[in-house]
Amino acid sequence: MTSNRLLENVRRLMREREMLPPRAHVLVALSGGADSVALLYAMHCLREEFAIDRLAAVHIHHGLRGDEADRDEAIAQAHCERLGVPLYVRHIDVASVARQTHVGLEEAGRAVRYGVFDELLDSEGFTRLATAHTQNDNTETVLLHLARGTSPAGLCGIPAVRGRYIRPLLTCTRDDVEAFCKDDLLTFGVDSTNADIAFSRNRVRNCIVPHLYTLNPRVHDAVSRLSVMASEDEEYWRDTVEATIRESEVAAGVYNAEKLSTLPTALQRRVIQRLLTARGGKCEERHIREVMALLRDRGGVTVGGNVPVTVKQGYLAVGTAPSVADERPLTAGETYRFGDTVYRAEVWERTDFENYQKIHKILLQYTCDYDKIKGVACVRGRRDGDTCEPYRRGGRRTLKKWFNAEKVPAARRDTVPVVADDEGVVLVVGLGCDARAAIDDTTKRVLIFFEINEEGEMYA
Repeated sequence: MTSNRLLENVRRLMREREMLPPRAHVLVALSGGADSVALLYAMHCLREEFAIDRLAAVHIHHGLRGDEADRDEAIAQAHCERLGVPLYVRHIDVASVARQTHVGLEEAGRAVRYGVFDELLDSEGFTRLATAHTQNDNTETVLLHLARGTSPAGLCGIPAVRGRYIRPLLTCTRDDVEAFCKDDLLTFGVDSTNADIAFSRNRVRNCIVPHLYTLNPRVHDAVSRLSVMASEDEEYWRDTVEATIRESEVAAGVYNAEKLSTLPTALQRRVIQRLLTARGGKCEERHIREVMALLRDRGGVTVGGNVPVTVKQGYLAVGTAPSVADERPLTAGETYRFGDTVYRAEVWERTDFENYQKIHKILLQYTCDYDKIKGVACVRGRRDGDTCEPYRRGGRRTLKKWFNAEKVPAARRDTVPVVADDEGVVLVVGLGCDARAAIDDTTKRVLIFFEINEEGEMYA
């Protein structure tokens, strides 16, 4: 029976990759499409075998596709009721999020989904979240990486396990999924936008992959094998790179340039990439080549994300952190490094901010009314004599007393960004703003500071 093939593939992958800890609490991402419906039923079938203590699902209504999206929500609810599985439903206007973050619908939708997933994992005590990525999805991802330009790491495709996220269907094809649904008479929704080749993934799925089938009917198996081998290679390289960095480091952010310059090119390139991304810099091939040239010729350069790199007297210095006294102008879209954390400043319209705040509840600790800033604003570290009247906390106080009240460790205080204008402190990033710059009914524009990760993606 075809459905047994899917269950056996899921069972084997979950065991090989040890996807679930004992007595796991598992949340399934349930869109209502065939892949996610099959995943929900597979996890339900294997619940006792894998000693899953708690099984639930989450459905996100993106505010797109009108009646079709409402239908998918109804399908998700019906399947969960049939299985007795709790369902969390979230409605979010993805189009608005895309506008406010200046990204496409695909990227905005993904950010929204994982924002909700992370929130539920933390707030509801789930230990794993299962998504319904298949072999087909992995093939499409690898091809997209190739088309856009990728390092060997891009050939790894979609990981079967990434932290708390698991992909139990990753060794199943979409044909396996649809056969499973057919055998068990499971209803599912079909997303009409999957045929819209305006979306890059759909162009790969509908225009490129069919041609590959003519070369190899088992193309998804072939790409999966490539991804597994590439992942094994990358695991080796990660360990080797970290060991090389440890052996080369002579002080925080300073490395033996002579040692790095004699490394084989493949290792040297990966070491430089790791050093740049660890400092919050964008790391394209041209940035790596610039640093490789520095190791030969000496000198200095500033690479993506405003990361300074210098080579002199036999040492490579990467991303020297600013001192407390340093200050830089406040500029929307600019990045600022404090300690090991990189921030980006954004100015958003009030409506866009309110929409995004539905996802990120702590956003107010990173925001203020942009139009209430007086004169010229800068971003800097704390200074002796800095005072502030924390919004809704009552009374003016020194930043030292505010840090004490919030139990900010002494070692971290010099790495907390402060936004100041002609009248003094406006915002202490991560704690809150001065009362005079608080967001209220008159606010039109909001200043937001985001922490950004190694890929340059933001999270608050």
